[in-house]
Amino acid sequence: MSAGHQHDRGVVYVATQVDNYVEDAFLSADSIKERYPDLSITLFTDRLSHPLCATDRFDHVECAAEVPDFHLGTVVDHAPRWSEGQLSRLLSLRRTPYRQTLHLDTDTKLVTDELMSLFDLLDDIDVGMTECSMDDSYSRLEYGRPMFNAGLILYRRNDLTWDWLQEWAELSERNFRWASANPLPRLASLRHLSDEGIRRKLMCMDQISLVEILSPETNKFNLKLKILDGSWLYRGSQLQEQKATPRILHIRRSDLELENAIHRALARMS
Repeated sequence: MSAGHQHDRGVVYVATQVDNYVEDAFLSADSIKERYPDLSITLFTDRLSHPLCATDRFDHVECAAEVPDFHLGTVVDHAPRWSEGQLSRLLSLRRTPYRQTLHLDTDTKLVTDELMSLFDLLDDIDVGMTECSMDDSYSRLEYGRPMFNAGLILYRRNDLTWDWLQEWAELSERNFRWASANPLPRLASLRHLSDEGIRRKLMCMDQISLVEILSPETNKFNLKLKILDGSWLYRGSQLQEQKATPRILHIRRSDLELENAIHRALARMS
């Protein structure tokens, strides 16, 4: 694979609001760079002064998409701030510098040598995602129908994909605003749920706006879609159909792991 082609593929993280997310992204990127040192990684963040942004684990660090005049008020628990971070993430995804992009949540860890096979899929598809499991996803459990886990989004640059990402962001912002309204507006995708508290909480999650336009049962934009097996974003599901040898773990890591990774990065830069 030529260097030019390799740079045409890359990994994107979005880490906003708190330093811990930058640290998680650093660890995830470290797990990739240890296996694929030449694979380009971009971080979108609002914590540009964080020391880890200057390490060699990120090839590019850009300011995350701003969410102007976005104020939800009190909805449920920490949902307003959480939802604002989700919206910034969705808006940042369309700014990827790569023709073929793998977006990962910051709290992930690569444990396979097969990563490049994901990018190879993008020669024939527009989007690849994994399904949520009933026993490791609040949204999937309460929604009760198949949906995708937004912690891994494999996508290629084209008009259809860009339109999909744009509508996903717009629907998410609508849902987040509606979630703070009283009475709570009726959302078609949640009409089968009677508990208002659950509907309000689900409306603060971008997975619910996603199911309106893309799910294992819905494909509004007629994207060429690949449903990836659960090994590509494994959260510990014990359901038989989800059991697999993990390729990417979706977990938070220990402070010791962070400390060791930082020491390795500083040693390389000295």
